[in-house]
Amino acid sequence: VFMMVRTGLHVLLIVSCVIGPLLSATYINPVIDENYPDPGVLALPVKGYAAVVSSGDAPDACPLAYSTDLIHWTPQGHVFPNGSWPVWADSNMWAPEIHLVSGRYLCYFSASHANGRHSIGVAVSISGTPWGPYKDLGAPLVFHNEDSVVGLIDPSYFQDPVTGKHYALWKGDTWVPIRISAIYIRELNEDGMSFVEGSEPSIVLQDDQHEELLIVEGPWMMFKDNRYYLFYSSSWVQLPSYHVGVAKAESVLGPYSKRNVPVLQNDWDRYNNGLNSTFEGPGHGSVVADKAGDWWLVYASWKYGHLDRDPGRVMLLDRITWTGAPLLEFWPYIGVPSDTVQEGPTV
Repeated sequence: VFMMVRTGLHVLLIVSCVIGPLLSATYINPVIDENYPDPGVLALPVKGYAAVVSSGDAPDACPLAYSTDLIHWTPQGHVFPNGSWPVWADSNMWAPEIHLVSGRYLCYFSASHANGRHSIGVAVSISGTPWGPYKDLGAPLVFHNEDSVVGLIDPSYFQDPVTGKHYALWKGDTWVPIRISAIYIRELNEDGMSFVEGSEPSIVLQDDQHEELLIVEGPWMMFKDNRYYLFYSSSWVQLPSYHVGVAKAESVLGPYSKRNVPVLQNDWDRYNNGLNSTFEGPGHGSVVADKAGDWWLVYASWKYGHLDRDPGRVMLLDRITWTGAPLLEFWPYIGVPSDTVQEGPTV
């Protein structure tokens, strides 16, 4: 069956096939061929997916999009249209995520104050839908404190399916002791907009590998078979070595052990031989399940030869598989960004 569909601003011709009652589409990366960095993707309760991405200093902040299959996306406005920014946020709207928390859609985001300090905020959709309008707390959820150098970025949310408890995660750093990069976690109240009284942030992951180049960021938590999987990105986003790693634990608070093989990295076989690897520096994304229960990584990457310049970081999609010693330890794995025809998610 041939269908005309719209992806962002682009009309694509795709080939689809019907398998029983399900529609399975094929695709070729990128699924959004324009700057769509740090995608936070949420599987909606009834049908489809909501995505929100970084927007920097653009007047219309944090673009929203909807998809039924993770491949074809329709714009749905912005979390903070021009004129509706939080009063404390002055610039650098980065790494937003939308989550359904206790029946309400919340958007966690990070932004810079006028003095350059970078804090984490949260806003609630007052329409009861993922598309807003959103109203924030009026102040940050987590402040850039005096002990932080770069500030706080890359917020995320996770509800522990074992205990039902709610958590916020983010990337931070400290002067004393000198800690360039760490992933923090802290328990939230059920509203997702305040912390449990008496709770404190704790570190669940730090940069401790040479190839991480002092960076662990972009946390995203998943749960499967009584294990917690903490996905994260490492290296510097402007470098081809930017990649996605994963750590595993038996408790949401850890301790976490990292796998020494990235989930996703640059196609070094082609890249180091001077061949066009199509993409470079893939990372910072979110993991969602399709209707069959398969996990998919929605993430951003520069195009080959276009690091830190137009068209920016385009949005890609790849299926997560499971690798490891037979019948022993299995880990989520992709390898390198796909750039050939792929079978899409089960919808």
